[in-house]
Amino acid sequence: MTMYESKNLNEEVERIHGELSTNAVVPKSWLAQAVVLRHQNVSGGDADFAIWAMGQAINRAIEAFFRRIKASEEAADDPQMILPGYERLQRRYLVTRGGEVASVPVQLVTDEEFRLKISEMNNMQEGLEKHKLEILRFMRERASTVSLLAAKA
Repeated sequence: MTMYESKNLNEEVERIHGELSTNAVVPKSWLAQAVVLRHQNVSGGDADFAIWAMGQAINRAIEAFFRRIKASEEAADDPQMILPGYERLQRRYLVTRGGEVASVPVQLVTDEEFRLKISEMNNMQEGLEKHKLEILRFMRERASTVSLLAAKA
């Protein structure tokens, strides 16, 4: 029997998400519960610890999976995540509903949720523009410092 590893859990989270997500909203808690339900054979003196550790591992795996969805939203570099006919529009978005982050099919994202996404994108764009301008300023300041040092030498 092979040892169960993080890789197995990550694959299981992705597989279960795929099973649950066909045109459905998948809150993190649903995904966690679905994984837990497949691993209920925990007994013995250390059962409480094993259940706690299992919950921690499942939560970490789901967080990593949701980070990959979020990264795809920002970079749109995963062709499997792109809605056919679009270059950047994702098949799913992470949105907060009822105080919980959920993976939501694009057709079920509300206009208000899309407005929030657009606002996030505008904030990111502003931040990137400020960052770019600071890099350019630093390069100018560095060049003038180097020129002053060279003139003194």
